[in-house]
Amino acid sequence: MCKLMVELVDNILKLYPSGKVPPVEETTLRTEAEMAPYLKEPLSEGWKSVYALPHIGPFFPS
Repeated sequence: MCKLMVELVDNILKLYPSGKVPPVEETTLRTEAEMAPYLKEPLSEGWKSVYALPHIGPFFPS
């Protein structure tokens, strides 16, 4: 089991090296333009917190 976990982590790190943001379209249903303010450095000009993202999809509070 531990060997499989190590292999999984190694594969993830190979696909998405640390310090590099993966392409937005591969990790969310939102567009790159829509996510731009949320991917900026925190507290910089134009930055928005991820908690401000509008809910989408079937699992949102009513």
